[in-house]
Amino acid sequence: TENGCAEGNKFVLGYGLKTNLKVDNVVATLDLSTWHMGEGLDEDTEIPNLGYNASGTVGYKINISDTVSITPLAGAGWQHWARAEKGTESWKDRQFIYGIAGAQVDYKSVYARAVAIASDKIGGEGEVGFTINKWNLAGFYRNTAYHNARSALTGVRLGYIFDIL
Repeated sequence: TENGCAEGNKFVLGYGLKTNLKVDNVVATLDLSTWHMGEGLDEDTEIPNLGYNASGTVGYKINISDTVSITPLAGAGWQHWARAEKGTESWKDRQFIYGIAGAQVDYKSVYARAVAIASDKIGGEGEVGFTINKWNLAGFYRNTAYHNARSALTGVRLGYIFDIL
C-alpha cells in the first residue's frame, strides 16, 4: 500500500448496452457503457476512477466456410474519464474521440475480436467469448491512453441476447 491506498490492480464495476444490427453481411454495433472503480485511488495520477463510453462499428462478414467467418470492421467512439479530487492531480477530467479498426473471427459459437484504438496515442482491445442459448460470456482486455491519462481494463463480460426483429 501507499499512503493507506492499495496500488496495482483495481476492482472496477461496469455495465452497459451493446446492440448489433445485421443486414445480409453488413454488421453494425453500438456500445454504450459506464464503469467506476470500486476502491480508493492511489498515487498513480494517470488512472481514472470513472468512465463513460459510446462507440460504434460497421463491418462486413466474409464467410470462409459454413462454420468460419471473418469480419473486418471500422468505427469511432467517445470516452469521458474523471478522477476524484486528490490534491496532487495533474488532471480531473478527460474527454476524447477515437478511431477503431480491426477484425472479428467467428467459429461456430466461439469468437475472437481484436481492434486498434487511436486517439492521440495508440491502444488496443481484445475479446474472446462464446454464445450458448442467447447467453454470451467473454473475457476482454482494453488498453487506452489520452495525454497523461491511461486505462488498462481486464475483465469478464456476461450478456444476454434479446430478439427484437
